[in-house]
Amino acid sequence: MSDVVFSNILVESRLFTDVWWGKAEPIYITAYPRATANNKDAGWRLPKGQTKGKVGAVTNIYFSNIRCTGESGVYISGESRNKISNIYFDQVSVLLNKTTKETGGVYDRRPSNVEGLVKSSIAGFYFENTGYVSLMNSAVIWGANKPAYAGKAIEQKNTADIRVVNFHENKNAQ
Repeated sequence: MSDVVFSNILVESRLFTDVWWGKAEPIYITAYPRATANNKDAGWRLPKGQTKGKVGAVTNIYFSNIRCTGESGVYISGESRNKISNIYFDQVSVLLNKTTKETGGVYDRRPSNVEGLVKSSIAGFYFENTGYVSLMNSAVIWGANKPAYAGKAIEQKNTADIRVVNFHENKNAQ
């Protein structure tokens, strides 16, 4: 997937039980191979005749003027740096505020051929195994009910290159 623009969007997300894929991420990009047919119940996720999952690249994705409200942050993660690159955020705000009794503090990579549910503190913007990422004129706002599992405003692991310009973290939102 490449050359996609998302702009002028309001996103509201909340946690549901573990039977739902995802953990209330308002923006979510992953690039991991699908679960293989020898994983229990995974065969239906593959094209007919295939037994092994594949993964392509995600490049040149633009997010502009987006307001996110929910119980989790932006999640971008791939199997290697060359699978996710040239991801641009401009004027993207993420308000993290706990509104349900569902358990948080988990990143969900299902149905992939890697660990599906990863327990972790949750960042406002999380980047793992990515190429170039640009984060401009954006913010993380911690709500009045800041989740107990909240982590850093920006967290990066094995990111080739990240550009952060005019980023704001508001720790005391009402």
